Amino acid sequence: MRPGWVDTSNVRYVPDEVAPLIRAYRIFRGDIFISVAGTLGIVGRIPNELSGANLTENADRITSIDCDADYLMYSLLSGPIQREIEAIRTVGAQPKLALGRIKRFRVLIPKSRTEQSRVAGVLRDVDQHIAVLERLICKKQAIKEGMAQRLLTGKTRLPNFKGHWPEVALGTHATGLRGAGLSKALLNPSGRYPCVLYGELFTTYGRRIEDVRSRTNTDSGVRSQAGDVLIPGSTTTVARDLATASALHSQGVLLGGDTNIVRSDKEIDPDWLAYYVTDRLGDRIAEIAQGTTIKHLYVRDLLKCRIVLPSLSEQRAIVAALLDAEADVSTLRRRLGKAREMKQGMMQELLTGHIRLPVTEETA
Repeated sequence: MRPGWVDTSNVRYVPDEVAPLIRAYRIFRGDIFISVAGTLGIVGRIPNELSGANLTENADRITSIDCDADYLMYSLLSGPIQREIEAIRTVGAQPKLALGRIKRFRVLIPKSRTEQSRVAGVLRDVDQHIAVLERLICKKQAIKEGMAQRLLTGKTRLPNFKGHWPEVALGTHATGLRGAGLSKALLNPSGRYPCVLYGELFTTYGRRIEDVRSRTNTDSGVRSQAGDVLIPGSTTTVARDLATASALHSQGVLLGGDTNIVRSDKEIDPDWLAYYVTDRLGDRIAEIAQGTTIKHLYVRDLLKCRIVLPSLSEQRAIVAALLDAEADVSTLRRRLGKAREMKQGMMQELLTGHIRLPVTEETA
């Protein structure tokens, strides 16, 4: 279930002999579903091809709807209802949205069915625009990943570049050290010193760090040199996730503990190395990572990894091509964010009656 729709890419089925026993738990075209356990408040409509499908026990269906169903769906997805659901979500370890609570939700509904339909139609148009942007982002992201694989392996060469790429150990052209100190508890939005924690390499930064977002008031720790490549030193997920590198382009940034710092010589472009570690060294890093519950990556082992090394000029040309591809994706993500903000604003105005759509005599 997704807000407004259903992802049909992984539909599950029940055995034929079970289906008659759960006939009462089916959902039909025209109904609305709402999740009531786990993730609360996902509201949507089902596609026609799933009319009659069995509904999970973690969701309820709203049926016998005598207003425009899409209008009601958007009302249940609106800020006031979702904030009410959020209040339930924060109570107890396993919150559940009771059917009685759902029945007490209060929504504003125009008397005219035509006006309801017109409001829902406007919001559906915005949803379609958002869906187009989401698909385009996925397509551009796949193109970028394919480009990175071809360029970083030499399967595709950029114009005017040729010749053999030598294979060397990373430590031939780089040294390594470890970050120290710092923790989330020491972060301060108005702190004096910029800093990077290892966890931010997973969640906040991409291959290139030009704007350091965190700050602290403590001045103890390892300070960066411009061009340091930062790689997480541990993870509680799969070891391959440790192949997440970022090139830091700022001097004197405090680097927290559990951060591997690779300082390369003039033969390696830091941005290229960040891309190469992330896209090409995942399998090798998974092999050398140590530990069971927590996977650890040590910089001494990282420096033993072998890489193929284009000329510095070709490295920089590869980086420029990949940055251009990333810029395309970033532009689309910004457009998507604005579209989602616009939808929220429109829902706030249209579903409360603050803004009314033009009416005809039929809807007056």
